[in-house]
Order: sequence, then structure tokens, then C-alpha cells
Amino acid sequence: MRYLYAMRMRPFSPGTYPKDGFLSVKINNDLDDCDYYDLLVYRRKLDDEEVWEWEFEYIGAYDEI
Repeated sequence: MRYLYAMRMRPFSPGTYPKDGFLSVKINNDLDDCDYYDLLVYRRKLDDEEVWEWEFEYIGAYDEI
């Protein structure tokens, strides 16, 4: 299972995300058309405190392909 989170307050860069369980980032190159900066994929579900601390929005879970 993979877990998807949106970065709502800042773009992806070192120190802007928790590293534990981090897999990849999808950089959003069309900021005018979206409510988030980038999408992060994790191998674990972040707890509520992490989501709040890092100012993420939980998008959902999906199975590996």
C-alpha cells in the first residue's frame, strides 16, 4: 500500500517533509491550476500530528502496481 499527501503550504525541498517512509515526489509544474504545490508518496500512513506539523493534506491510499 502507498499513501499520497499534498504539500499545501510550500514546494518540495530538503527539510520540508518527514523522511521516514518517504518514497517519491511528483512536482507540480502548473501551480496556477491547483491548490497544492507537490504530491508526496509514502510507504506508511503518516499520523495526524505529522500531517498537521508538515501542513500536508491526506489524499488517499492505493495499492502498488
